[in-house]
Amino acid sequence: MTRRIDTAIRNAFKCGLTLAAVVSLSVVTLRCYAVESAVIVAGLDTPCGLAIRPDWFQIYVAESGAGRVVQIDNGQPRECIGGFSVAKTAWLPERPVGPLGLCFVARDHLAVGQAGADNHEEVLSIFEMERPSNAPSDGNNPTNKPSDAPAKRVTDNMGVLGPVELPSIKGKPKVAAWGDFWSVVAEDGCLYATSQPIRSENTPASSGGIAFARFRAGKNAPLATFLKPEKFSQQMAAMTLSPEGHLVVGTMAMNSTDTGSLIFYNTRTGKQLSQFSLAIKGLVALAFHPENHLLYGLNWGDSATEKASGMLYRLDSKFVDGRQSIVEVPVTALARPTAMAFGAGGELFVTVLGDRSNPKKADEEINSDAPPAGALLRITDLK
Repeated sequence: MTRRIDTAIRNAFKCGLTLAAVVSLSVVTLRCYAVESAVIVAGLDTPCGLAIRPDWFQIYVAESGAGRVVQIDNGQPRECIGGFSVAKTAWLPERPVGPLGLCFVARDHLAVGQAGADNHEEVLSIFEMERPSNAPSDGNNPTNKPSDAPAKRVTDNMGVLGPVELPSIKGKPKVAAWGDFWSVVAEDGCLYATSQPIRSENTPASSGGIAFARFRAGKNAPLATFLKPEKFSQQMAAMTLSPEGHLVVGTMAMNSTDTGSLIFYNTRTGKQLSQFSLAIKGLVALAFHPENHLLYGLNWGDSATEKASGMLYRLDSKFVDGRQSIVEVPVTALARPTAMAFGAGGELFVTVLGDRSNPKKADEEINSDAPPAGALLRITDLK
C-alpha cells in the first residue's frame, strides 16, 4: 500500500523519530505501469515552464526558445506575453532560452521566471492577465472545465522582483548573482523560485538556491536568499508545495559520484524537516496529484544522448526493513521533460524538449534548420 510522502514524514515526527532516522532510507525502483499519453501541441521551441490558470484551467507554456509565453487555445499556441531576452545560459548551455518557470500568484496574476537577460540581471516578472471573454463578472467557473475563450494578451506588467544580489568579492561592486529561475511556486502572496548561479569574476562561488519575495501588486520587491544547498555538487531545480504547505525541493547531482535528493522545508522558518536520498539524479519538476496527493517527479535523463532517456516517476513513501523509504516507481519514458502541472481532473500535462537533443560534442551547435521538437503532452490513467 503506497503512502503519501508528506503524511509519512509528519507521522514519523509524531512517533518521535529523529531527523537522522527519517533520512536513513532504502531506495527501491519498480517497473513502469501503463498510462495513456497524447500530444496536445507539437513544434514548440524549447518549452521549459508550464502553469494552469486557477478556476479557468487555461494552459500556459513558457516557449523559452522563442522568448515568449503562450496560451494553448484549441490545440494551438497563441502568444500572450512576448519580447523576452533569449541567450545561452548555464542551465541549457547549448540552447538559447528566455522565460522559464511559470506560476499563478492569483487567478489573474502570472509570475514568469527569467533567464537569458542581456545584463544578467534576471528577475521574476508579474503580469496581470485578462480574463476570458466568457468569464462571469465574479470570475468563477462553476463547471470546472477549461475555458474555450481565445488567448488574451497581457494587460499590464504588475511588478518586477529582483535581481538577487549576493555580497561581492572584496573591492568589487555587488552584482546580480542568481538567475535562471527554473521552478516558481507561490503561497499566500509569497513567491519562491529555484535559481542557478550567474558566473562572474565579481561574484563569489555559489551553487544557486531558492530565492524568495513577497508579492505586492504594482510594487517592486527585492528577491532575497531563502535557501542554499548544503553541497556545491547539488543544484536545486525541482520544487513544489505539499498539501500541508511544506516546500518540497528536488536536487540534481552535478557529478557522477553524488546522488539526487528530495528535501522538505518549513516555508515560515526555512528549517529543513527531512531529506531523502534518491537514485534519480536529474529531478527537474515535482507535483502532487490533486486527488490522491501522491507525489510525481520528472527526471531529465541523459542530456548527452539523442534518445528519450527521461522519465516520469511516482515517488512513494514506504517502510522497507523497518526504515522509511522512497520507492521510485517509473511511470513512462519521456524525451527530456522540463515541467509539469496537474489539471483539475487528475490529468497530467508535461512539456518535453523532444528528440532533437543536445549535440554530441559540447562545441557543436544544434541544427538551426531543424523544426522545433518540443511538445506539450497529456498523460492520463495515473494510479
